[in-house]
Amino acid sequence: FFESTPAGQEYFKQSDTRLHFIVEKIIDDLSALGLRHVGYGVPTDMFVNACVDVIREATVPWPMTFDTEDSVALEGFKWSLGIVSKQLVRTVAEGSTIVMKAVNANSRKMLQRAISCAPRGQRFQWLLKVQVGTQSISPLYWAIQSGNLAAAEAIMQDLLVLRADRERYYYGNDALFERHQDIINCLCREAPMLIPILLDGLIWRSPRTEKGLRRVNYYVKHLIVNQEGEPAEFLREICSTKDPKIMVHPVVVTVSDTLWNGLVRNHFLLSRLWFLVSLLVFMLSECILPKERALEGVYSVRVVVFFGRTFMYVVTMARLLTRLFWKGCKDLRRGKYKKVLRCIPLPKSLHNAMALGNLTLAVLLLLMFCYEPMYHCLASAPEEWPTYYCDDVEEHSLRSEDLRWTYSALGLLAMAVHWFLMVDLAVFSTGLSAFVLVCAQVLSEIGRFLVALVFLLLTFGSAISVLEHPYFEMRDIPSSVLCLFSITILLYEDDYRYPFCNMAAVHGESA
Repeated sequence: FFESTPAGQEYFKQSDTRLHFIVEKIIDDLSALGLRHVGYGVPTDMFVNACVDVIREATVPWPMTFDTEDSVALEGFKWSLGIVSKQLVRTVAEGSTIVMKAVNANSRKMLQRAISCAPRGQRFQWLLKVQVGTQSISPLYWAIQSGNLAAAEAIMQDLLVLRADRERYYYGNDALFERHQDIINCLCREAPMLIPILLDGLIWRSPRTEKGLRRVNYYVKHLIVNQEGEPAEFLREICSTKDPKIMVHPVVVTVSDTLWNGLVRNHFLLSRLWFLVSLLVFMLSECILPKERALEGVYSVRVVVFFGRTFMYVVTMARLLTRLFWKGCKDLRRGKYKKVLRCIPLPKSLHNAMALGNLTLAVLLLLMFCYEPMYHCLASAPEEWPTYYCDDVEEHSLRSEDLRWTYSALGLLAMAVHWFLMVDLAVFSTGLSAFVLVCAQVLSEIGRFLVALVFLLLTFGSAISVLEHPYFEMRDIPSSVLCLFSITILLYEDDYRYPFCNMAAVHGESA
C-alpha cells in the first residue's frame, strides 16, 4: 500500500509513546492469561498446536484441502501464535511454583512440603502472591475459587501460626488482610466452611496458666477497621451467612462487644434519646393533659399542650421527613432501589421494618398537623385560643366534631407506631432481644393461622346462616362469624345459656 500510495503514510502516524503502550498492554494481558493457565494446570506444549488445529477446522471444512493463500495465512497465523506461545510459556514457567502445583493437586502434604522450603521471612509471600512481570495471582484466592478447599485450609492455617526467632515474631495476619482486604467476603460467598478456620487462627492462647487463668490474645484489628481507616464490614458479612455457630464464635463475640461498648452504644443512646423525649412529649400533649377534665379551663395547661404538639410537628415530623428524603435520594442516585408493583421505586433505606415505621409515623404526624383542632380553632374561636374545643360556635360545631374524631384516630395510630419503634431498645437486654427475635420469626406463622381462621369462620358462619334455627346470636353471616370467633377465643362458656339451671343443680347436689 505504501509503495502504490506513498501519501497514505501521512495517515498512519502514531506517537512512539502510544506504540510502546500498546506493546506493554499486550504483554500484560498475555501475562495475566498465562497466570490463569498456571491455575488451570495446562501443559505448555499444547498452546499453539491446539489453537492452530481449531483454526484449521474452522476455516477449511473437511475434506477440502488448503490452497496456497490459505496455507500462507495459516502459517502466518501460526508464526504469530508462536510468539504469543513463547510469552505464555515463559509466564507459565515462572508462575508454576511448587506452591501452585500443590494448590492444583489440592494436596495438604504437598503444600506443607512446598512451603517448608521457604525462608521464614518470605513464607507469607509464597502463599499469597505469585508475580510475573506486572501481573500477579494469589494461591489462596485461586484455591478458594477453584474449589481446592483442602489446599486453602492448609494455606490459612500456615499463615495464622505464630513463629519467632531471636529477633522478631512472624504472624501472617497483617500480610493476609493487606493482600486480601475482602477475604471475609470471599469466604462468605465461596467457602463458608473455612470461616471458622480463619477465625480460630486470629486467637492465640498461652500454653501456661496462672491461678487457673490462661492469657488469650485476639488479633481483630482488621475486622474492626479496614486499610482506609473506615469501619470494616466484618459483622455485616458474617450475618449474611446466617450460621448461628459462626455468630457465637469467640472472635465474632469479641468484635461485636468491642464495637458496642466502645462506640455504638453511646451513639445509639444519643440517637434514641430524642425519640424517647418525643414519645414523652407526645403522650403528655395527647394522652395525659387533654384527658384531664379539671385542667381544661386552665390557660397554662392549654398553652403547654399547644407547644407540645407544635414540638411534635416541627421537630419530630420534620426530622423524620428530612432524613428519609435525603437517604431516599442518595439511594435513588446510586441505583439502590427495588421496584414495587413494577413501577414504584422503593429505596434500599426503606427495605427494613424500622425505616418503614419511621415513614409511617412521619406521614401520620403530617396528617395530624393538617387536622390539628387547635390550629383550626384559631379561626373559629380566637378569643378562647389556644383550645381544642370550639363547639360553642354553631356554624363550626359539626365540622369540629368530625375534625376531632379524625384527629383522634390518627393520633391512635401514631401512638401505636411510636411505641412500636421503641422495640429496638431491647438490645440492652439479651433476653428481650431473644424474645423480640422469636416474635419476629413467628409473625409469618401467625399470619397463616389467621388466614386459616378467617376461612373456617366464613365457611361455618355462612353454612350456619343457611340452616333454620332459633338462635338469635347466629341470625345472619356477620353475627354467625362473630359468635364463632367469640367461641374460638373462649368468650362464650359452654353453658352460658342456662346459668340458673346449672346453679340449681349444683345447689341441689350439695344439699
